[in-house]
Amino acid sequence: MAVCLDYQSVYVKNVKVQSHKLLIVACLFLMSVLIFHVWCRAEKVTLGYQIAQAQNKTQEYSTIKKDLAMQVSVVKRYDNLMGLAKARLGFNLEESPKIITVEY
Repeated sequence: MAVCLDYQSVYVKNVKVQSHKLLIVACLFLMSVLIFHVWCRAEKVTLGYQIAQAQNKTQEYSTIKKDLAMQVSVVKRYDNLMGLAKARLGFNLEESPKIITVEY
């Protein structure tokens, strides 16, 4: 009878050990899923910040582009070009240009 009890106690210990192993595996699986979930959320937040920064830069570059287009239009104005031609290059353009018609 002592041997029978030993076998039963060994069987009970094996069942307890197996149930503990299963519990440990289940806990490790749950922990890994939770860690993966937290990592995904952190990556989502990081990407959100990067997208916001890219949108801010796009807005900034759009404003700079508009300002430069305005400056180009100012520089290309006829009276501005005439003033630069007179001041820097010494052109003397009269108000009524002389047109010579050549007939042959």
